[in-house]
Amino acid sequence: MLEPRRCAQAMAGGDAVELSDHGLKLSIDRRKGRASSLVSQLVDGIAEAIGQRRILSGEKLPSVRQMAMHLQLSTFTIAQAYQRLVSLGMIASRPGAGFIVASQVTMEPAPQLRVPPSGPNDAWLLSEVFSDQTASIKAGCGWLPSGWLDGIEFGRALRSLSRTMKSQVGGYGQPFGDASLRSRVAFELARFGVPADINSVLITQGATQAIDLVIRFLLKPGDVVVVEDPCYCNLLERLKLARVQLLFVPRTPAGLDTDVLEALVQKHKPKALFVSSALHNPTGTSITLPMAYKVLQIAQRTQMLIVENDVSRGLAPPDTPMLAAMAGLGPVIHIGGFSKTISPLLRVGFIAADAATLEALVHLKMVTGLTSSAVTEKAVHQILVDSAYRQHLERLRHRLADVHTQIERKLCAAGVELFHRPRGGLFLWGRLPIDPAEAREVTARALRQGIWLAPGMYFSASDTASAWFRFNVAYCDTDRFWQFLSAL
Repeated sequence: MLEPRRCAQAMAGGDAVELSDHGLKLSIDRRKGRASSLVSQLVDGIAEAIGQRRILSGEKLPSVRQMAMHLQLSTFTIAQAYQRLVSLGMIASRPGAGFIVASQVTMEPAPQLRVPPSGPNDAWLLSEVFSDQTASIKAGCGWLPSGWLDGIEFGRALRSLSRTMKSQVGGYGQPFGDASLRSRVAFELARFGVPADINSVLITQGATQAIDLVIRFLLKPGDVVVVEDPCYCNLLERLKLARVQLLFVPRTPAGLDTDVLEALVQKHKPKALFVSSALHNPTGTSITLPMAYKVLQIAQRTQMLIVENDVSRGLAPPDTPMLAAMAGLGPVIHIGGFSKTISPLLRVGFIAADAATLEALVHLKMVTGLTSSAVTEKAVHQILVDSAYRQHLERLRHRLADVHTQIERKLCAAGVELFHRPRGGLFLWGRLPIDPAEAREVTARALRQGIWLAPGMYFSASDTASAWFRFNVAYCDTDRFWQFLSAL
């Protein structure tokens, strides 16, 4: 059995204890405000020794009481650490014999990114790239880097919830979502002029579920729908599943080509228009006020419903037009979320609509997925009501504006033609100096170099070759990315 003894030499910030037979040192930091708990320090130290084979399979660890005595820690702390190591499969508990190092399974190297033989496509994007870690430069992704979200007090919100939700862990959330969050969302919408209250808001598992519910509610196979060109790729995929007839209206730097929209509406009488008013994905453009009025006039004349996808509202300038504020809830179904400003991990979105529509949507929500997570909903609510959240949004907007200026300049210097200079949000839409037919090969070549690009074919239902690409400005400024563009 490994016998622990205290080292004469103190480690930085704490004590060092050596398991004498193997020279294993466990450094224990007892200071207040330490980076990790005592249990985590023990788990990490022993796991590292096992992983480096300084302790071999079958060797017996000191008993809980012995380890506690030599480390001068409580037996409860040691027992917790041992039990966590058991859960990780690092050690095993033998009744009457204590804890021994478990047989170690040889870890296979991380698999390489699987790219289909025909090259990356929209199906590959949705099924593979979100789980892949090999593309270290995510120049085409749709979210902010984790470091940009440091202003969010996740820890404080979760600690507060752990104290207040102990009696609620045995149940589901509310069908419409957490009431306090619904009320807060309605309050935020009202600040933009939307006539909303708590009964106007349904909380969903991210904006993606919101889009899915709205499509299920509104559309049946064969219905005619207008979407933007280019268009958010996940919306396109969901509309394809619904087997509707898609009509495309070009996205312009000012919003939509209303002449094309007018002609399509007059000829085909579509049931709905799906549109993004603020910081459109993928072009980064926002609709102007004159353009918003024209779109609403066209929709009103033909009684075409508008579905407004507004997930980037928090990153947009406060005066960016909102169609739901201009026309009200009824002519417009408004979809929002918090993945762009808080975290995509929480999966919290919402739908704002009239009462009759919400009654149908909540039924669909319960049939297809039951309630959304009460824990994440309450966490989002606590973040929204914290005064630091508005400061966080201000910092994000200023930082993105600065980065836009830098990335725009560098892209232009690399020969990329920019569609628009939004100076806000995540995206720039640029045309690479390549033949459109080369877009798939360029995307695959970038992946082999650890760079994820998002080519224009992802955002077009026709899947035609395009030299246009979506760039996420928060991820682009790396030497390897610029070297790749220069090599084109």
